[in-house]
Amino acid sequence: MQPPGFNPVLSVLKAGTGQSIVTSTPPGISCGLQCSKDYTIGTEVSLAVITEPGSVFIGWSGDCYPCGKQKTCKITMDVQKACVAVTNSRLRNGWNLLGLTGGNAKDLDTLLGKNKDKVSSVWRWVQEGDEFKWGVALPGYEGNGKSYAEAKGFSLIQDVEPGKGFWVRANNLGEDEEIVLTGDEIGTPGAKLSVDKLSWQLVSLISGRDKSIEELIQGKEDKITSIWKWDIDENNNMKWFVYLPGQEDKGQSYASSKGFGFINTIRVGEGFWVNVKNLNAGEELILDSNLSNQ
Repeated sequence: MQPPGFNPVLSVLKAGTGQSIVTSTPPGISCGLQCSKDYTIGTEVSLAVITEPGSVFIGWSGDCYPCGKQKTCKITMDVQKACVAVTNSRLRNGWNLLGLTGGNAKDLDTLLGKNKDKVSSVWRWVQEGDEFKWGVALPGYEGNGKSYAEAKGFSLIQDVEPGKGFWVRANNLGEDEEIVLTGDEIGTPGAKLSVDKLSWQLVSLISGRDKSIEELIQGKEDKITSIWKWDIDENNNMKWFVYLPGQEDKGQSYASSKGFGFINTIRVGEGFWVNVKNLNAGEELILDSNLSNQ
């Protein structure tokens, strides 16, 4: 029961590596610029996603989660609500460091589909027992490169898991080809991203929304040596970005001196490296969770 005159607010967030605008009917939201609006209680609001060139809409999280991959989502304003529209950039020729946006593991052949001829290799940092090693798949070769993997001592990748980052080497992509590699939905309610080993970990967000670097590591600063991601800079070039929690300026001066970028945000759909330290036996470090599906 809401008090008389109560007008619930609808808030829209955008997440992912791509670019989009979210508009509403009735009018009031055009996000980009205006990302929240109060509506008369009981109003049915229709949200629509318009993607920029080079970006592909992945799906909804938050209160619009049931709409899945539909670009238009209808929601009834009976209480305050928040919706997240996830849009990712298309693959670029060369190396791409990605994170699976679905809630379940996806076998490699299904993930690549008809785009296998556009991908020369896929790499993951996989755990075997207490050790980590590279896993590889070469889609253009027999058995996805099984003989190459065996000869080099690598694992052969069979699938890609949410919460685990992976490298993709793309080639022969045309300027108008908008190819993304994604799962079937945005996250799984109740899922969490955690690490429990003292080592480098190649991971990705699972919660369906971007996180500032401060939010990601809050309360965990003494457990993380560094965070790295492979991203595009202001000149449209790919390069390493870094964050060093133990340094006074969090690594800004180090990044500047080495020509690296400085990490402010980790986005849905991108992979990132975390170097973990100071974990006690049996301790689990939770980096992201989807307990509220937002």
